[in-house]
Amino acid sequence: MDTFYDINLLPIEKQEALMRKAYKICSKWWFDELNCRKSFARQKIEGISFDGAMSHFSEHTPSILIHRHSILEIKEYMEVGFNTVGNPIDYFLWIIVPINHKHILIEGLKEL
Repeated sequence: MDTFYDINLLPIEKQEALMRKAYKICSKWWFDELNCRKSFARQKIEGISFDGAMSHFSEHTPSILIHRHSILEIKEYMEVGFNTVGNPIDYFLWIIVPINHKHILIEGLKEL
């Protein structure tokens, strides 16, 4: 069972700092868009920088920090990111962090 941490209660600056910290220690990351004018499936945005992806993050953007147990090809990992609710485009940032860095990400946070 996955473990969720509520980072939405953190000030926006701390949420952003957590995502930037995760990016520095991640094994991979990607940025998707859901543009229903083009497709009803999310599409990976190629060639965007991390700062370009983070430019879509704002105070009212839902964020996540999850300890995942076997959802990708990786057995166990941490997932950090956000999704926007746009009109007409939604954006999704995915940051995958090796489980051995879990302690760096969850320091001071409570499980949901």
